[in-house]
Amino acid sequence: MPEIHAGLRKAESSILTQIRTGRMGLASFLNRAKLLDFPSSNCQCGQAKETAAQIIAYCSRFAEQRRILTNPLTCRQDVKALVSSAAGEKSLVRWFLRLRILPQFLFAEELLRREEEEEEEGTPFRYSPTTEKTVESVQQIAARVFRPVEGFPSCKLSEVSHGLTAKSE
Repeated sequence: MPEIHAGLRKAESSILTQIRTGRMGLASFLNRAKLLDFPSSNCQCGQAKETAAQIIAYCSRFAEQRRILTNPLTCRQDVKALVSSAAGEKSLVRWFLRLRILPQFLFAEELLRREEEEEEEGTPFRYSPTTEKTVESVQQIAARVFRPVEGFPSCKLSEVSHGLTAKSE
């Protein structure tokens, strides 16, 4: 696995790849793919096409959240620097997850948030199929994030949670 993905969870690695390639569940890409739900490639802010770069650097909807991406030494946001270091990439990917604009990553974001909260409390959260408490926690998270959709088969928790929490090696 390339070094840029080292230390990232599967969902984080996936988002990083999508940011770098531009093939991401945002209006610009989905409109080009001719999805009926995306008749326009414009961002909801109305300023430009909705792309990862536009969300990261310009979108007025996320101006407040963007402040944490600002370099404290230069007081500027340097996207190139963010994607050229492992720490920067991890910060950027986690920031993108926290925006909650990519529905396919809501479960991963919830697990990440829970893990960070428990690490702050001194009780690290790690997914382990053999730990009843952890499995129960994952099931509670999944119940909040996933809602059954009529006409679609439901998936098993193990199918949903397994890949999202494993760290890339």
